[in-house]
Amino acid sequence: MLSRRAILAALAVGTTLVAAGAVMSPPPLPPPSPPSSVASIVAADPIRFGRDIRPILSDRCYLCHGPDRAKQKAGLRLDSFEGATAPRKDGAAIVPGHPDESLLLQRIASVDADIVMPPPDSGKHALSRNEQAMLRQWIAEGALYESHWAFTVPTVPTVPTVHDIAWPRTPIDNFILAALERAAIAPNSEADRATLCRRVFLDLTGLPPTPEETASFLTDERADAYEVLVDRLLTQEPYRSRYAERMAIPWLDVARYADTCGIHQDNGRQMWLWRDWVLAAFRDNMPYNQFVVEQVAGDLMPDGTVQQKIASGFNRAHVTSDEGGAIDAEYLMEYAVDRTATVGAAFLGLTLQCARCHDHKFDPVTQEDFYSLLAFFNSNEQPGIYSQTMDANRAYEPSIEVPTPEHAARLSILTQAAADARTARDAMSDTERAAFESFRTQISTEGIHWAALRFISAVSTQKTTLTVQPDGSVLSSGENPANDEQTFTYRTDATNLRAIALEAMTDPSLPNGRVGRAANGNAVLDAIEVEAVSVTDPTKRQSVSLAWAWADVEQSDGDYRVANALRRDGRVWAVNAQNEPGSR
Repeated sequence: MLSRRAILAALAVGTTLVAAGAVMSPPPLPPPSPPSSVASIVAADPIRFGRDIRPILSDRCYLCHGPDRAKQKAGLRLDSFEGATAPRKDGAAIVPGHPDESLLLQRIASVDADIVMPPPDSGKHALSRNEQAMLRQWIAEGALYESHWAFTVPTVPTVPTVHDIAWPRTPIDNFILAALERAAIAPNSEADRATLCRRVFLDLTGLPPTPEETASFLTDERADAYEVLVDRLLTQEPYRSRYAERMAIPWLDVARYADTCGIHQDNGRQMWLWRDWVLAAFRDNMPYNQFVVEQVAGDLMPDGTVQQKIASGFNRAHVTSDEGGAIDAEYLMEYAVDRTATVGAAFLGLTLQCARCHDHKFDPVTQEDFYSLLAFFNSNEQPGIYSQTMDANRAYEPSIEVPTPEHAARLSILTQAAADARTARDAMSDTERAAFESFRTQISTEGIHWAALRFISAVSTQKTTLTVQPDGSVLSSGENPANDEQTFTYRTDATNLRAIALEAMTDPSLPNGRVGRAANGNAVLDAIEVEAVSVTDPTKRQSVSLAWAWADVEQSDGDYRVANALRRDGRVWAVNAQNEPGSR
């Protein structure tokens, strides 16, 4: 059951303690803001390094006293307990439990420009009184360091006890109420039903409810009406898909998704299949470990499915270039850096790219760490610089062909049919198997099996002499009109014909021994039409539609493609015989 409480978000804004015991008086600072109820909630908790102290040290100190060894000053590190508490000539920077003995507090409170930290010329602001007070309290409490939150293994916390045991509806409510009770703040009353309806719609779908949807919820008098509404938004269409879109948007941003290349001509590219995979993952509530593995390495999984390979498109959403003069190796490195940085941000919660040029100044990531991880993303078949194209539907290589849902359904049917055929084959009797093997020896097993035609007749509308040759071809002679329509009749007993081969053959009697009767030996074909006639009943005729054509030679100095011969529109197929000898 989901909580319906109005939640007050508590932000860490510091405490109201004043630093004391410093060697020198602190510089004049504006008075601290009066403590708010939110600050009171935080002040009631022990100071935490990750929440309260690390942000201060990271902003003011780590530039010179962080993990980057090349930038460290005075050999001091404040990002680790060992470095901060190490003995020094004048004492330790931090002495756990003893703030007055800690050099760090003495330096940050000093008014001496030669020793105050951060130095006046560093561009960093001096610490406020609240910040100094938090550091003092933290040191007094033992200066407990915490590992970076990105490296902390999540654990189930202990649910705090509360006085008002009737208020919480889920364990999360206990954490909220415990903080409110420590600050002596009473929870707000429950929001009205219309507000609850609007909030849950916006939270789960990103869209407000329609007046009809609100009215439906308001008139639902069931005790679990709210829970029913939440279930409907998560499990029923169209809300289920809207929830997926709502959740996917931040992930697409992290993964740098775009439908264009992002640089130079910013051409379109095919990435939407990966986007749809992300939507489906959220819609179907895919487990997070599967969500991570398939995106990082879906193309490397044993027997990986098409969908798992699509998931690995996460690694291909980066900017790509086709700019002339760009260096292939340079951009291959840029792509690998992008993938490494994106994995760090998306899955590790770290800004790894800072370590591209040096050890990270604020996080425990060395330059060696960065390039060790980059090596995983720097060995693929992707080009650095792509060829230029204005094709908005281009799938940038390397790519895979993905069947449409219709094709996938058909493929499933054919796969099953093939399996059934293999089962039937394996169950054949010896007699049937012998007959099958005899059949196999009588058919072609390579390429297209062409069926020979038997010549019947040839007719010219312009009185061209058409003579059948011993090999079954027909030679034109005699009258040589500029245009001629010729009809050839052949017979075949073959069935299920799918293609017709038309050959233009050379002959010594033709000009220059080429294939045409023009003075230069060329020829053109305006159109080809095919009609099928029944052998048993010649009155039964059927026009045959030609859908596609291919030729080994097409004249290239104009529109003379063989496809022109499939329709009568004035365009022709020219065989370019005047330039290229040989048959077509």
